[in-house]
Amino acid sequence: MGGTASVVTSDDGAQGAAGAVLVDEARVALLRRDPAEWAEILALYRQYAAELLAAIEQDVGRGAPALVVRHVHQLKGCSANMGLIAAAARCAELEERLRKASPTNLDELVAGLREIVERSAAALG
Repeated sequence: MGGTASVVTSDDGAQGAAGAVLVDEARVALLRRDPAEWAEILALYRQYAAELLAAIEQDVGRGAPALVVRHVHQLKGCSANMGLIAAAARCAELEERLRKASPTNLDELVAGLREIVERSAAALG
């Protein structure tokens, strides 16, 4: 990173406008100060995010919107802590929509959430 903050952006419009910010590099730079700790933090995030995404998909399949909201909220928090701006924003959007009503395209929304979380995590290295 060479001491300067940069922004990792989306190169396609699949999950929003092209050029959408995926990662807060300033936040990530703080987390990367200790390479060994960073590797552990990143591995834990990837594991926990995968578990939460699987739980969200199961909750959708079971028709349990309250559980979907809870798991999306947890994913939003850990994504924000990792500096994954787009993933946290997508979680917030889904959480808000679920609190207002049960969207008819929930499977599609969750698939989009999985995709943005995975792309954002991949951007971390």
